[in-house]
Amino acid sequence: MKAQDLARGGLITLSLSLFLSCAGLSDRENPEVQAFLDDYTTEYLELQYASAKAEWASNTRIVEGDAANAERTKAANEAFAGFTGSV
Repeated sequence: MKAQDLARGGLITLSLSLFLSCAGLSDRENPEVQAFLDDYTTEYLELQYASAKAEWASNTRIVEGDAANAERTKAANEAFAGFTGSV
């Protein structure tokens, strides 16, 4: 996963949050929106952390002939990209 893709996903989340706060909406006025943002943020952070952790492992635990790190990294990055719509 490219740093550009990670930044784009974070920018989308931040933009949506800022838009809603500027519009004067609070969680009491629109609980469905707040619930969506809370759920999205939780899932986004979990997938982003898994992707970063897999990238770190791939870059620091290099074993000749072992493709397990590369496979885990690919799976974590694809899950994150699929969630953010960067596929």
